[in-house]
Amino acid sequence: MCLSSKVFASSLFLLCFTPILGTLWAQGPVGTINGSILDATGAVVPGASVIATNVATGVESKTTSTSAGAYTLPYLPAGTYTIRVSAPSFRTSTAENVILRVAQDLTLNISLQLGSVTEQVTVSDKPPLIDAGTAEIGRYISIEEYKSWPILVDDGQRQIQSFIFSSLPGTSGDTFQGSINGGQEYSHEILIEGIPIGRSDLSGGNNNEFSPSAEAVSEFKLQTGTISAQYNGGQTAVANFNIKSGTNNLHGSAFYYNQNEGFNANTAFNKANGLKKSKHREDNYGYSVGGPVYIPKVYNGRNKTFFFTNFEKTKENDLVFSDFTTVSPVAFKQGDFSRLLDPSYTGNALSGTQVSTCGATGDQPCFDALGRPVIFGQIYDPTTTRVVNGSVVRDPFPNNMIPETAWDPVAKNIIQNIGIVDPLLDRMTRNIPRLGTCCPFFKLHIFGVKIDHAITPKHKISGYYNRSYRDRNNNGNTGYARS
Repeated sequence: MCLSSKVFASSLFLLCFTPILGTLWAQGPVGTINGSILDATGAVVPGASVIATNVATGVESKTTSTSAGAYTLPYLPAGTYTIRVSAPSFRTSTAENVILRVAQDLTLNISLQLGSVTEQVTVSDKPPLIDAGTAEIGRYISIEEYKSWPILVDDGQRQIQSFIFSSLPGTSGDTFQGSINGGQEYSHEILIEGIPIGRSDLSGGNNNEFSPSAEAVSEFKLQTGTISAQYNGGQTAVANFNIKSGTNNLHGSAFYYNQNEGFNANTAFNKANGLKKSKHREDNYGYSVGGPVYIPKVYNGRNKTFFFTNFEKTKENDLVFSDFTTVSPVAFKQGDFSRLLDPSYTGNALSGTQVSTCGATGDQPCFDALGRPVIFGQIYDPTTTRVVNGSVVRDPFPNNMIPETAWDPVAKNIIQNIGIVDPLLDRMTRNIPRLGTCCPFFKLHIFGVKIDHAITPKHKISGYYNRSYRDRNNNGNTGYARS
């Protein structure tokens, strides 16, 4: 029995206008850089101009230090920044190579030296950075680490949570049914660009069937320990994924993964049963591209407007066998049931022998009302039913062969015109290999697009849309099907 299942769209959309709609960013991949502006004596410097420039996009974010010398630059995408601080009577101070990770609350204190604003002090090395603004315990996974880890295609795509359950401590299980920090299965939160994702039928912690492509993920953070209030506080963990954004330079990637039975040795199961290699072919491919929005002679989006898009497609034929099932032998479909009387064929020693369950003791040979022996495996003609000496009797089909004239017309039409698969092995039961996979035929399409636009240094807008289409036939013999 085959069941067909289609999930037409698993769509995500996020539109954020900061700071007016800043609450939408509260639980997402964006981070914060904060700290204090101090002079050479350690006194605070109020009213200092603080500008953070994203190295990849050139987008600036601005703020001014408070009367207490504190500054905060919220809602910043993960990336490498240059922080420039200026104030009257002080030299301009620049901190380069400031790396902000996903959902990071980064503290960076900057000291100013007396002098002219036109004079500059530049710190080129990575400055000392601390996460002083949160009690969370987190593990940041960079894009380099994520790409270098072998993530196999599973359930149609490379699952974005595979890195968590295959390499990070404190995890058990897998992407479908996993636990983090000893919590209940399906209990952790999954955020994609700040969008909470989880299957409603499994509470949470699982995004296998509506996930963006792994090629679209730039980096992520697994947040554990004391989870902040914006993540509902009570979760065991938060898997926070950031989607790639376009930069001032056009960049892209393409991939192709292939599996084919021709590359594999035959399985022990097939060898033991004299079978050829089972067909297993999987093609998974796609691309990603991102950069500035540029329309010749119309619009140049460098330092301002960026796009990123990706596509992934999977086609799989997985006909791997791991067990046997039963179909009607060829002779049975021709009305010939004579081998039901052959114990070597049926595997039952009673086949073809006289039934011995009669008499007062229940162990005596059985006879019908006409004195004929009752044979185990014999088929009787229902059209000959009659009563003899108060007992119902029927005549056996000679040699256990049913003539076509006695066949049901519907069954006859199915057998002769539609057909039933013939067994591969010459035995009555367990005579044909059974598929050992949940989904012998599977197709997947994923499309995503992200737009980032800087309206002003304090006002930015970002949108992300992802659509996933799955079409598969499930093997009904494997129990629970992940559809």
